[in-house]
Amino acid sequence: MNQLRSLLLTIAIAAFGLIGVALYLQHGRDMLPCPLCVIQRYLFLAVGIACLIGAFIGKPKIGAGVGLLAALGGLY
Repeated sequence: MNQLRSLLLTIAIAAFGLIGVALYLQHGRDMLPCPLCVIQRYLFLAVGIACLIGAFIGKPKIGAGVGLLAALGGLY
């Protein structure tokens, strides 16, 4: 159970890190995102938040499932 929690935290950190890079490129380098990129940011936020909730509430399988659904939404 502890390995799943650390995996969820790692996924959340990666998702928020990717959003941070995207915001840096948008505001620091003046690269405007396309509409698909904006939608991807929302889905990365959903993945990160779901993984954080799953890691800290004590139900990591539910958090992993919701994060997977958000990731599949981004794939779609």
